[in-house]
Amino acid sequence: MFRRPLQKPSRKYPDSLFRGHYYNQWDHQRGDPTDFDGNYAITAKQGDVLEYSYIGYIKQTRTIGITTKIDEQIFAVDFTADSVFSDGSTSRTDDYKPRLRHEPKNRNNRPGGSGAPARWELLRSDLQALDQDMSGFGWAVPLPELADQANWDPDDFRYDATIVKEYLGYELKFPYFRKNWNLKNSSPRSGHNENYIVFGLGDIYLMAAEAENELNGPSGAYAYVNRVRERAFEPDKTWSGLSQIEFREAMYDERKFELCAEGYRRMDLIRWGILLETVKNVQHRSFNNPGDNIQPYHVPLPIPQSELLLNPNLLNTDPTNNGYRGG
Repeated sequence: MFRRPLQKPSRKYPDSLFRGHYYNQWDHQRGDPTDFDGNYAITAKQGDVLEYSYIGYIKQTRTIGITTKIDEQIFAVDFTADSVFSDGSTSRTDDYKPRLRHEPKNRNNRPGGSGAPARWELLRSDLQALDQDMSGFGWAVPLPELADQANWDPDDFRYDATIVKEYLGYELKFPYFRKNWNLKNSSPRSGHNENYIVFGLGDIYLMAAEAENELNGPSGAYAYVNRVRERAFEPDKTWSGLSQIEFREAMYDERKFELCAEGYRRMDLIRWGILLETVKNVQHRSFNNPGDNIQPYHVPLPIPQSELLLNPNLLNTDPTNNGYRGG
């Protein structure tokens, strides 16, 4: 995989913010070393043709007009070619992929009148034309507060790259994580290969910004966080003039918007000491509301049962295993 400085997308093509880019250059491919911030990048010369696709989208081509640095991921596992960690046959993206039986909104309406195809049948036909399907489980959906664009800065490109509430002209019944779904028929429910990004350059910049702020205050941390925000906004909305505490608390939302649905949030909230209060104030669904379920003992993780079987003495000082079992 190749690495590059963060690149700003456009409103017309918000998907260019995705970490799930896979490029094959037909003409010329060269890894050019850059500075520390840039790491490594593909440099495509004028006239080169790139074949590319976004997760869940059809394959496209792009002819390069000027020297362009592309691709944001800095480490990825290609499970199609290298089946490791048992993910050569995975259902990793299925939770994020919709189920056609739930979509679209008002799915049984017949726009053409009685006897005409229902909206779900029209959507199915349009998906099939793109060699796509909505064959997932569809239960890993954004929280209402995250899906509501009013809670994002109106100039933040990351909203359209992260959240999808409409597809192919159809309003969806539920919001989904655009960056995590894969609608291709080559990605059926369960038992298939899947590529996914393990970590991205944006996370590295935000980790560096947070660490610098905690060690030395925000003056040296702006250079890191603003690399992310310069890519995420048009016009640029960089940070400046914050106190150490203000910077720390602003990072709560910055990492949420940049990295949501990538597996960081729980550990971030634990590290900041705000997991319990944050989840207590979350609204999801009346029948599945995490704020009603979380307890103080959920903040630390239990000792795994596999370790207790190896060494039962681990429970000598705490028979409750951090509160997860009776004493």
